[in-house]
Amino acid sequence: MPSKFVILETLPEIQKEVMKAFTKDLNIYFNAKLPQAHASIRATVYDLILNNPTADSLRGGVLKTDFGLNFDPTDAVAKAVASSVEMDYTPLTPKLKGGYNIRIQPLDYINILTIPESVVVSEKGVQLPWLEWLTEYGDSIISLNFGVFYNAGMGRSQGGIMVPSMGPFMVDPAYSGTATDNWITRAIEAGIPSLEQGLIKILS
Repeated sequence: MPSKFVILETLPEIQKEVMKAFTKDLNIYFNAKLPQAHASIRATVYDLILNNPTADSLRGGVLKTDFGLNFDPTDAVAKAVASSVEMDYTPLTPKLKGGYNIRIQPLDYINILTIPESVVVSEKGVQLPWLEWLTEYGDSIISLNFGVFYNAGMGRSQGGIMVPSMGPFMVDPAYSGTATDNWITRAIEAGIPSLEQGLIKILS
């Protein structure tokens, strides 16, 4: 005669135990994937900063001329932003609350404003904090007395020079930004789908 099994737990109690076991396995899995996920986020952030219209302009467009850049600063900036990425994991509860916590780019921008490439030295030896202008000054006037005269082959950037008669000078409105809305924040915001897809691929 077959044995009879008696279930003493109620359905809600069984569901609760199932969810406990399920979230325990998920937490083990997600914790194990954390280093790979962190590396993926950093790599994607690097690409987002390096490959966008503002970075293109800094490499060979109007911003290169406006700031008098005789070097390409975009790789250094992209590396600094990518290095700022912090990621940790809050264990999931049986109600599935928790998960990865991702922090990108401190709002004081100290990580990028202190790199050597954030400043260009004028022909008179004056340090010009072009990256601070680009990320924080918005459409504010930087110089009343000088502006850019565009002419190929002239100046440090080989695209133009600063002359008194062309003032005032400000960051091109197509690229200007403030501490909360600039080319870095915009690049990251536009890249959220790419960041999500990278995580999904790793966790699948």
